[in-house]
Amino acid sequence: MTTPKIYVTIRMYRLENLGDCFLIKLKKDNILKYIMIDCGTLKTSSDSRLIEVVQHIKSETNGHLDILIGTHQHQDHLSGFKWAKELFDSMTFGEVWLSWLDNPDDNMAQSLGEGLSKAKKKFKEAKELVNNLAINTEMSDFLNHLSEFEGDYENDLLNADNEPKTPREATDMLRTWGGKNIKYKNPGDIKKFDDFGDDFKIYVLGPPKNYESLSNMDPDNTESYDHKLDRKSNNLGVMLTALKMKKQLKTNAAYIDEDLKCEINFPFEQNYSVKEGSNEEKIDFLEYNNENKKWRIISQEWLNELSSMALYLDSYTNNTSLAIAIELGDSKVLLFPADAQTGNWQSWDNVKLENGENIDMKKLYKNTVFYKVGHHGSHNGTLKAGLEAMTNKDLVAMIPAYEEIALKNKKWIMPAKNLHKRLLELTNGRVLRCDFGIDPNGSNENNPVWLNLQKPIVTDMYIEYTIQA
Repeated sequence: MTTPKIYVTIRMYRLENLGDCFLIKLKKDNILKYIMIDCGTLKTSSDSRLIEVVQHIKSETNGHLDILIGTHQHQDHLSGFKWAKELFDSMTFGEVWLSWLDNPDDNMAQSLGEGLSKAKKKFKEAKELVNNLAINTEMSDFLNHLSEFEGDYENDLLNADNEPKTPREATDMLRTWGGKNIKYKNPGDIKKFDDFGDDFKIYVLGPPKNYESLSNMDPDNTESYDHKLDRKSNNLGVMLTALKMKKQLKTNAAYIDEDLKCEINFPFEQNYSVKEGSNEEKIDFLEYNNENKKWRIISQEWLNELSSMALYLDSYTNNTSLAIAIELGDSKVLLFPADAQTGNWQSWDNVKLENGENIDMKKLYKNTVFYKVGHHGSHNGTLKAGLEAMTNKDLVAMIPAYEEIALKNKKWIMPAKNLHKRLLELTNGRVLRCDFGIDPNGSNENNPVWLNLQKPIVTDMYIEYTIQA
């Protein structure tokens, strides 16, 4: 009796904007299983393309997904669940997966969430003050673009906690669709399908959950699991005080709130300052404000802390990504890290599986034949050591990126130049992208490097690649 062949098909949907939406089809004889990972773009209004994509997925799967995964609370991964809610409401789900960080009954998750929520509120208020005061147009643009990953920041779209509404709403929808079958996944969890036995396994790699390393931190900081976030949040609070005082001074307010006069928040005492726009300033700072010597001006350097905070919050949420590895038999691995960044990737080496064994990341990396490139190919979405360990001769990479949109609209380089170059080298040019289909600098489907592999299928709707186990 012949052993049935197992095929895994990965379909990356072309969303016409920065975002992630993947459908994985598992086939063994007439048995089919479907796994969907994420559904979202950066658009903050109803997205007809996403609705079209979800309709396509519903038709393809006959309205049933065996596993639906939401990796982390960013707009470009979850917004489609909101915009296509009616379609998802009409579907059925075997299981719905979220990270342990989304578990309302997990005390550590809730503590981390509260700290992040406070920091986000302060950041939003500071960002609006920078915008309203027109202090630095370039910085305002940078902060506004980066905030798009978080979701809807317009006042009428905020939830009761004054946070971005769409990612939170989408997460609640996923919980509802999961019902009794909602699964909050921890690193080390293993998923198998009865029909496939050991021929198909999903390993949960991250986000990390390490109580020991958290409890060994500074004992004076007992109110938070993330002391770095606390420090960032405190720095942001000081900046808010300065921005509020600047706003009142700029409007020539006769009364300055007492709580804004806290001298400890400023580098110099009041008697060493001059009022902005006064004759005294014009005389004393005539040379300093010389338009031809703007490069010398340091009066806005203090705002760099706000840029640092924005990047930190963005990276923090990315690093909470639910990262998985799919193993076919004992020889082929598909890696889906979502937007995991350095800390998430590095933690995988220490993951203990639910069967008590330590995960063998060296083996998983070596057997990786498919890599979903992290965070649209950004410079910090792929751990260098991890990628260099992917030495399998059959490696294929998919990048959910639109290079022109990222560069023209956001000034972001996606995919990052050096990462892109290395991906092309490690895959022998087998790089598939949302914007081009087959990478224009790579190997087309007629190139001999695809000879012993399934050739990719490129349509206007999706890019598809099939692997035989």
